Amino acid sequence: MHNTQYVTFALLQEIDKAINSIDLTIKDKLSYAIETHVAPSVAKAFQKIQERFNEERNDLLVEHCYTDEKGIIQRDEKGSYQFTKQGQKEINKAVKELKNSSEAWPCEVRVHVVKQWSTLRKGDKAISDEVKTPLLGILFSPAIEEEVEEVVFEGAPLNALAVDKKGLVTSNGKH
Repeated sequence: MHNTQYVTFALLQEIDKAINSIDLTIKDKLSYAIETHVAPSVAKAFQKIQERFNEERNDLLVEHCYTDEKGIIQRDEKGSYQFTKQGQKEINKAVKELKNSSEAWPCEVRVHVVKQWSTLRKGDKAISDEVKTPLLGILFSPAIEEEVEEVVFEGAPLNALAVDKKGLVTSNGKH
């Protein structure tokens, strides 16, 4: 089953850490699901978040950099923005706030839901709960019984999204 979930950047980092801790050299349902569905989606989400962060950071740099009396931006010999002492303090604070706010930005992640976690990997190669937890709702859902309806939240206005305790974001507060 495939669908799309919006997750926070902070949860995306946990998902990435969990994926990277799984031995993908073992060719089974788990490695297939991660390599073909989850990992590419996580990489794409990271790229989009990084692009958005860089755009907003660049806007902050322009806003706080030093300008001459005509309002022309001043750059050093390397082309980097120049800042007054106060401007540098302001940009440092603004970038820190941006970084903290970016942790709540919704990221779209393609979900590959399997019906039974136990069928993915067994025995001494079983996956720990520490690794499973961030992947719940992305790779596996304990609530899955039979079929999962395909749900895509694309186009949902950001103010209509709700974040639950796990950091999963939906447009109706349900998963």
